[in-house]
Amino acid sequence: MKFSVNQKQLANALNMLQRCVAQRTTKDILNNIYIKAKDNKILLIAHNLKIGMEIEIDANVEVEGETLVEAFLFSDFVKRLPDVDVFIEKNNNKLSVSAVSSTINLLTEDYRDYPFLPEITVKNEINLPSIAIKEVLDMTLFSASNDESKISLNSQLIEVNNSELTFVCLDLFRVALRKINLKTDINGEYLIPLRSMQELNKIISYYKDNVNIKMEIGEKNINFIIGNIKFTTGLIDASFMKYKQILPTSYDTRIVIDRRMFYDALDRANLLVNNSEDHSVRFNIVDDRLELKINSQIGNFFESIPVELEGVNLTIAFRPKFWLDVLKVVDTEKVILEFSSNIRPCIMKVNDNNDYIYLVLPMKIRDEE
Repeated sequence: MKFSVNQKQLANALNMLQRCVAQRTTKDILNNIYIKAKDNKILLIAHNLKIGMEIEIDANVEVEGETLVEAFLFSDFVKRLPDVDVFIEKNNNKLSVSAVSSTINLLTEDYRDYPFLPEITVKNEINLPSIAIKEVLDMTLFSASNDESKISLNSQLIEVNNSELTFVCLDLFRVALRKINLKTDINGEYLIPLRSMQELNKIISYYKDNVNIKMEIGEKNINFIIGNIKFTTGLIDASFMKYKQILPTSYDTRIVIDRRMFYDALDRANLLVNNSEDHSVRFNIVDDRLELKINSQIGNFFESIPVELEGVNLTIAFRPKFWLDVLKVVDTEKVILEFSSNIRPCIMKVNDNNDYIYLVLPMKIRDEE
């Protein structure tokens, strides 16, 4: 195998692939990247048995071939080279990588034992712009549980229902859902591991322009194809919480509040919160004001924010983090909060269309607050 390739293109591809390389594993072969040179293209693959990625880039191929090489050493060397052509050649069990006057020789492994990405029999296909997917993921992923033992909570649900695509994440305290209009005759529900969607979000971040993302959905796996990248992950075979049953359908108190003012006030209040002891901030909604109050072992806090009130006054308590998380990912000037009582969930919207809903559970109002 012998080829030359632009350093910047190769370094960028290897940087992306590292996300899918196993870092702590008893299977040494998963520490490698697969390289195949053919038809003036090189195909690069990384797969850790949970997520996998294929990237194809242009190259000047003199001798076709394929091999495995240790991922991180190969990548680290390439990214330290100048932006010139990199010459790569395999002889016997060594891979020579050189540019200008610098050369490194790396041991290779037999590629025939490598666990390539699974072949997917595509049952459904969906195309969406990357800017829409990026917004959806930013507005939902933070709400999922990070506890990997809770499989259905450590995931994202994608619901497809004729003209609508809904992305949902939740844990035991909150739910975030975002809807996208979609023209399709597909109906189905797909549960994807949280880490996989977090990695997809990072991949999309590399693209400054709005590009198409093709979702190829199979029985057990799903592909996300973005330009010259194919990202693959397994689907979870588990039941997702029936979240629609807990979404309030009415309210007694509704406020419209400036998002930035709300965030800044909670950020200041959060300085006094010891999250490990579940201290909360009290919301006193009185006429045209939202009063934030907190008492902790190290001090107390008060701030008043103007609001537009519809309905009755209310006192309720929340953990500040649950509001800070959502307020920093939405970009509207104002947000809408709807309450039915101080012991029932509150929902936040960015408009009256219900295309984004964030539900959060209140905390018990304690005497010391």
